[in-house]
Amino acid sequence: MLEEFEGWLRVNNESLRQKGIQVEFNPSNAELLKHVAPSQINKAAYAHFASDKCLGSITVWESGACDIDVLSIETGKPIWWKRYDLTTSEELRSVLANFAQRFTELLNENSNS
Repeated sequence: MLEEFEGWLRVNNESLRQKGIQVEFNPSNAELLKHVAPSQINKAAYAHFASDKCLGSITVWESGACDIDVLSIETGKPIWWKRYDLTTSEELRSVLANFAQRFTELLNENSNS
């Protein structure tokens, strides 16, 4: 799942940037896990998304868990939060595509109000 997440970000980074969304990707939480027992390690990767209207974050764990949250910059309040337990790469790609679409729609809604 982590490689699929990184690949999706590589493929979609330019189109997100053209929509006014900056992406910062961290491919590993290894530094945070160095003091955790090996049997309890659940590697993760995360990305932060920023525009002039919203901030977003996606964390994907090796186990298939995925957390998404989006905050309004203006109010500081959550706009959207969702946790998924994914079992396939196809499910992850669908969730990521939905995130990109919804984040873009939020930008458009905010600019029209």
